[in-house]
Amino acid sequence: MVAAPRTGDRMLAREIASQAAALGDKTLLPLDFSMARNPRVREEEHRAAANAVKEILLTGMDVAMVVLGDASIYASSGYLTEQLATEGFDCQIIPGVPSFCAAAAALGVPLAREGDTLTILPATAGDVGGALDFPGTKVLMKSGRQLATLRAELERRGALERAFLAVNCGLEGELLCPGGADWPEATGYYTTIIVKE
Repeated sequence: MVAAPRTGDRMLAREIASQAAALGDKTLLPLDFSMARNPRVREEEHRAAANAVKEILLTGMDVAMVVLGDASIYASSGYLTEQLATEGFDCQIIPGVPSFCAAAAALGVPLAREGDTLTILPATAGDVGGALDFPGTKVLMKSGRQLATLRAELERRGALERAFLAVNCGLEGELLCPGGADWPEATGYYTTIIVKE
């Protein structure tokens, strides 16, 4: 069985995986994730999804969950894996290509060289301005809602020329902006900013 995160009426991870693997004959288990800002709502959704997977596992079937990027980096599947593992289920995480690595490759920007520091954080994590003080390359994921604020902060620091923007990397509507390029006024959830030192 294939489990896929569903936001609204779309299962983007399944759509992408279907381009590389024959999933048409697999039974599908949609798992609803609203990406709500309320942590309690997200926790309830994670618990409900884990319980839905648990029901299938108890029948003796295996469940594979497709995700965007890498299952160990900001993926909802991590919450499910943790819950199911604590209940004694054998869970395996198969590595994927993290979105920020895909963005760096598409932009032609090396993330780090020998001895360089690399900092990765969601743009929703508190004091992003302070994180821009860290040495080395900074990766700001999920930057869509904070785009105007981040751009203003980068301009204030004189760092816009060293900031690269990737929107919907590898997806429909992909937009790649090299350092110093004009950025759109607004973008969506799948927005990554790479700031070189």
